[in-house]
Amino acid sequence: MKPGLKVKIDRMKEVLSAIDGLDLNRVLVGVPEDKSNRSDGVMNNATLARIHNYGAPAAYIPPRPFMEPGIEHARDKIVAALLEGARETLDRMNPAATETALKKAGVLAASQIQKEFTDNDWEPLKHPRSKKGRSHRRGETAVEKPLIDTGALRRSITYVVRKKGG
Repeated sequence: MKPGLKVKIDRMKEVLSAIDGLDLNRVLVGVPEDKSNRSDGVMNNATLARIHNYGAPAAYIPPRPFMEPGIEHARDKIVAALLEGARETLDRMNPAATETALKKAGVLAASQIQKEFTDNDWEPLKHPRSKKGRSHRRGETAVEKPLIDTGALRRSITYVVRKKGG
């Protein structure tokens, strides 16, 4: 400390705590396996999301990526939300702002991933097995639009905020 400089308020512990808070939490976006059961019980939404995102050639299912493109399309808004939270945390010593920012980033990412189900250039369904039973339930457009049948998979996309390592 410089001579003649007097500390009136020492907020070093708060600053260090705020910095730790920025690093101790994370937001996870996708389909949490523990909440991904489907009413038909055949396969859970987490498994179904993986199959459709990366494809399953043996089952005539081409890759229809929605996770990574969704996050990429929301990247600027996600980064802005996280930066705003970091500034609020450090400038105002408001550790709760970190969790708020992570939640906002989660909402932004999950919403954009859900949007990818309709805003895409995926090839239409081709194989008769993949169309089976769709036209009478959802109309002819559902037969041609992949991943749009009941909407259960799309609705299962969400986020969680967790401590690192947890």
